[in-house]
Amino acid sequence: MARIGYMLICDEVVQHNQNQLAIFAPYPQITTISMPGQYSFTLSLSIYDIVPEQKNHLKIILKDPDDKTVWDMNADFDTKNNNNDNNGDFQHTIMNIPFKNYIFNKEGIYTFVTEVEVKETDDKNSFSFPVRKKGD
Repeated sequence: MARIGYMLICDEVVQHNQNQLAIFAPYPQITTISMPGQYSFTLSLSIYDIVPEQKNHLKIILKDPDDKTVWDMNADFDTKNNNNDNNGDFQHTIMNIPFKNYIFNKEGIYTFVTEVEVKETDDKNSFSFPVRKKGD
């Protein structure tokens, strides 16, 4: 069953070659100049234990401090044309999702919730991070 390997927020992720990623400035929190405030960042995540050449579905939701969904995304993926070092039954992929000038409306703990759907099973993961106004 496909699972999330890692999830983080950072400035950006650059792929140097098939087997090497550079993750620039991972964040423990996001700090905006004002509130509401804009901020650009990248959500990077890996998915492993993917069944080769099978369609998989990924849903990502961003929830605000009040547990309200403020952003969501749905994507289908497979490893058929994945140019990494996959071999045998252990398949994986990496996704980097840029958020340009995303507007945070309030301070508090925001949470990305991911759901990977494969066949008839679901794997849910979450990743939380604080958003603060500079100077607080």
